[in-house]
Amino acid sequence: MTFLQSAIGSIASAAEQAFIPYAESVLELMKSFMVLTNDEDLRSRARATELVGIVAMSVGRARMEPILPPYIEAAISVIALSLSWSVVYVVLD
Repeated sequence: MTFLQSAIGSIASAAEQAFIPYAESVLELMKSFMVLTNDEDLRSRARATELVGIVAMSVGRARMEPILPPYIEAAISVIALSLSWSVVYVVLD
């Protein structure tokens, strides 16, 4: 899936404002990857988070600002998850 996420990111970057009709659908799909919690999903989570940023930059702040909060929350939860793994690692080490 990460190669597809990269391709979508490239398209969004190149299309800029022309990507607006597709932005919300792509973002909804990426949200489903951003909330995965298994270690093996790290690459998909990271790429989905990156793609949300690329789409946001491509379509512009004014269009994205009202719909970004759930994606920001998902990104923060992944950071919190990563931090909790670091704490577990340090405790076990």
